[in-house]
Parts: sequence; structure tokens; C-alpha cells
Amino acid sequence: MAQHDYQIANDSGIGVRSDINAMAQAIATLNSGESSPSVTYPNMWWVDTDAGRLKQRNPANTAWIDRGDMANVFLQGEDDGQGSLVSWAAIPRGSTVEIDESLPHPPVPPNSGECVFVKLTAGEDGPGDFNDGLLSNEVVSGSGATVVITADIALPGSPYYGQTIHLWNSEGRYAKPGASDGTVANDQMQNITGAVGDILNTRAFGSGAFVMASGGTSNYGTTGGGDYNRATFDASRVARTGTFTDVKNEQRTFYKRIK
Repeated sequence: MAQHDYQIANDSGIGVRSDINAMAQAIATLNSGESSPSVTYPNMWWVDTDAGRLKQRNPANTAWIDRGDMANVFLQGEDDGQGSLVSWAAIPRGSTVEIDESLPHPPVPPNSGECVFVKLTAGEDGPGDFNDGLLSNEVVSGSGATVVITADIALPGSPYYGQTIHLWNSEGRYAKPGASDGTVANDQMQNITGAVGDILNTRAFGSGAFVMASGGTSNYGTTGGGDYNRATFDASRVARTGTFTDVKNEQRTFYKRIK
């Protein structure tokens, strides 16, 4: 354990050498000690041996930032089920993280301090809610499978302040690999085409998604009419169908880091 003011005073040769050695010890031990160094510098490291925590001076040199528990691997902090500040800070700003909130004691990303996440869920921006003070101007359009919900990032210290984001959890939106980041696509399906012929012929038939049924007697046509068939289309005869287009999935709750 050693600390130093990082100023080498004028002295005799052996005195200067001793001062340099003391400074080297402080560097090697990350200024470790039971109390903080008396002289501090921006971004300076300090191992708080009394609390067993690694701390770093902020860029303004006005306060210490707690970087984690020295007794745990990778400074992951106590096993409180929430994850430490260090682990959340390892996620790049602008990235999303998924949490399985159906499991007991799911970790909760921080929503204040130096590392801030927003929950991509609508209706979470009221007093005491997770996104309180972080999101504003929530806009909802459409409904059901076509609902679109956006909000603006309202945290002044965020590099994305004022940017509009989609609230995936409430929209049911997926992230898709691609070369055009930020491009948004809404619900759609690949076009399906088909044809039916010989409807006036009682031997007309349909296949796949087409169903042929007798429609009655027609009075139209050059021959004076005759029996005709009615064609209907039902994709559920040949494919799994529902009220909206989807892929096999298991739901998660998404958060986005904004600071």
C-alpha cells in the first residue's frame, strides 16, 4: 500500500531516488490505502483497502467513481442478482441488452449515474417508473400487429439526447441483421399469387390454398349460362397462420444504453 503526491522535490541524489521509488510504489499499487490520496488528479485510480473497492477519479477531479469489488473476478461486484456497474458499463452506448424477466431475481440495468439504460416499454416514463426523466414525447399509432410506438431520449447528458427510438417491447419488434442501421420496417408478408381456370366447368378444381365449391347456375356466357364454381383462398390449408406474420420466438425484455 502506497500513495504519493506525484511531485518530485529537489533534494540530494539519495533523497530524489527515494522519492521516485515511493512514487513507483504508488503507481504499482494503484494508490492503495484505507483513505483516499490527499492529492488527486483527473482519472486517477485508487484501491480503497478499507472498503475493498476499486475507484477512479472523475474527469473533473471532483469525486470518486466506484468501479467494483476487488474480491470478485472481473470486478463483477457482489452477487446481488443485479450485476455491478462495471458489468453494465461494458455494454457499448447505443446497444441493446435482453433480460429474461420470467426468471427469479432477474438483473436490472442501472437507470441513473454514469451508466444509464432505458426500458424499451411504453408507459414507463411516469413519476417513479423506470424511464422517469429518461424518455419523453411517447407516440402511439396503429394497433395490434401494426402498432408503432416511439419516444424521445430526454436525458441531457446522453449523447443521443433528442433522438427518437422505437419501444421494441411494446411493439413486438425484432432486430434484424443488415447494412442500413436504423432502417425500420413494419409488418408485412411475401406476396402470394395464384390462378384459377375453368370456373364455369363443373369439373373445375382447386389445389393448395384454393378451395372450389359449387356456386350455383350462371346466366352469363355465350352458351346461355350453366353451372359455375366459386373459388376461395385460405392460406391455413397449406401454412401455419395467425393474426400477424411472425417467426418462432421466445420473448425477452429489451433495454437500451443511452449513456
